[in-house]
Amino acid sequence: MLKRIIQSVSLSAHGVSCWPLKDYPAIAVWPMDVETLVEGVSDRDAPAKQVIGVATSAAHWKDFGTCEAGELCPFCTSRNLLAGEPHAGSLARILRWYELASGKRWNFRDLFSLVSYLLAGTPTGADTAAYMPCKWAAKQLNPSGSDQRRIEVQRKRGVLRLVASQYQHALFGSWPIERAAALRKDITELRLGEFPALAALQQFLALDKRRESTVTLKSQLGGISAILDPAKASPSFEVSVSGNTSIQFEDLDRRFSLSIKAGRTFLQKYQCLTPIEIAALKILEEGDLKLSDHSVRRQRPATADRVQALLRMIACRIARRSIGVRAAVTNDADVLEEFHRVTEGDATALQQATRQVEGLLNVNRRFVVCLNNTFGEPLPPPERRAMLTTDIQRVKPIPASEDAGRPKAPVRFLRVGASDGAKPIALTFELFKATKSLRRGMVSASLPRSVVALLDTTRAGLAGSIVRDEDALEGAEIRLGVRDEVVVRTFERFVIREEGA
Repeated sequence: MLKRIIQSVSLSAHGVSCWPLKDYPAIAVWPMDVETLVEGVSDRDAPAKQVIGVATSAAHWKDFGTCEAGELCPFCTSRNLLAGEPHAGSLARILRWYELASGKRWNFRDLFSLVSYLLAGTPTGADTAAYMPCKWAAKQLNPSGSDQRRIEVQRKRGVLRLVASQYQHALFGSWPIERAAALRKDITELRLGEFPALAALQQFLALDKRRESTVTLKSQLGGISAILDPAKASPSFEVSVSGNTSIQFEDLDRRFSLSIKAGRTFLQKYQCLTPIEIAALKILEEGDLKLSDHSVRRQRPATADRVQALLRMIACRIARRSIGVRAAVTNDADVLEEFHRVTEGDATALQQATRQVEGLLNVNRRFVVCLNNTFGEPLPPPERRAMLTTDIQRVKPIPASEDAGRPKAPVRFLRVGASDGAKPIALTFELFKATKSLRRGMVSASLPRSVVALLDTTRAGLAGSIVRDEDALEGAEIRLGVRDEVVVRTFERFVIREEGA
């Protein structure tokens, strides 16, 4: 019974009924964290959208712009955005993209932690005791002190901290903090250490190592930022900036590469930026204009170019994340959209991926594998290899289980080889992405290590079944080292044949 329970809740090519348990009708089990909470079922909203709806209910918030920080409060801004579309639906879609790309599921604990983090932030240091999000935001905008220059630097730094707390930038909280030391050296060299905009940016990168998230969210936020950050998305991706206007990311990249002002004014006319983002871009714009001044550039033009490039990159990153998250256009969004169709049973997308995996496993429509090494070992020298070559090993999709007594499988499986010795292989996102990249011209030598390991494991398993199958060996060839002789299996006998004979 224990063996059957383990089989029923495990992910495999051929699922076993768990509700009720196969062979034990009096027992029912259900695997945890397999079903998605960020995608709707039938005509019901996904649990993630329901959680966002409750958290952003106007009954629990002050009217926008009436809190202590006014229109520059990142938390009220995030609530105002997530209370409607397209922001709420796009956030749920991005969370679903992360599930597909990582193979992990959002559970209720992490989902509740994420929503509260995006809408209220987390206290740090001295703020922990009596942390109130809106009051914290107001404190960043109104620093205390008597030194006006220092107050100005702290206020500008506070605006940058606020934009980093807005939900799009809190979700993708990767900033070039490793450049902080070099930036300080450069602005000192340019004699701009007292310039408020540049000093504020340097402090933001050096002192604000991103506001700490909860322990349960740290790995998820790191994974989302590494996989889906719109700042890394292809320049050719189109993104909607208004109800009837779409632009490509390269349009932003080109304008921000010329000047921050050009990029800001281009986006402002579509009214797709929040007041906090506009304020942050204007601060970076001040530094950009200062670095364009001839009196600043003439002594250290290379240094000025380096600092200016950093400012424009950060400004473009803010703009990309803002509009990218709004429309759920992230890194690899096109691949994720197609992979989602595969998991949902789209026959065309699945067939294309199947053919590409077949091409990866075979060489020139022949299956070639080394017989005298094990998985994980490097290939022996050419003179010591025993290479088996057989007919092409076909790859076919395994039909998805329609058993109502178990949850829907999160990934599709493929069957490799003949029916008797066939080996199942999971069509993971990494493998699917590799097939897409190969169709676009990537060479096989550039495949990720995880994909190479998956293919090598499959080849090793196939080789073990082929050498024990008389029918599969018929017509196969074995080449030993670099000799001219080839061992051929024909008419149920092994025959030595001269190469070229």
